[in-house]
Amino acid sequence: MKNEKIQKAEKELEYLTGDEATRRIAELREKAIRDEMAGLKSATRRGIEMGLQKRDEKTGKKRLPRKC
Repeated sequence: MKNEKIQKAEKELEYLTGDEATRRIAELREKAIRDEMAGLKSATRRGIEMGLQKRDEKTGKKRLPRKC
């Protein structure tokens, strides 16, 4: 008895190798998913950098000597 995941992969392979247009659609979908993931990763990195910068600005101002 074959593993369910292997059977699913075999069906997917049969489906994708059967038609050039279907293959192209699958490739474009995979590319879109990779592009979206890269965009999210980049946005997350920028958000973290902005947050750290704001934190540094805030804590830097508190460290300045106060004038009475």
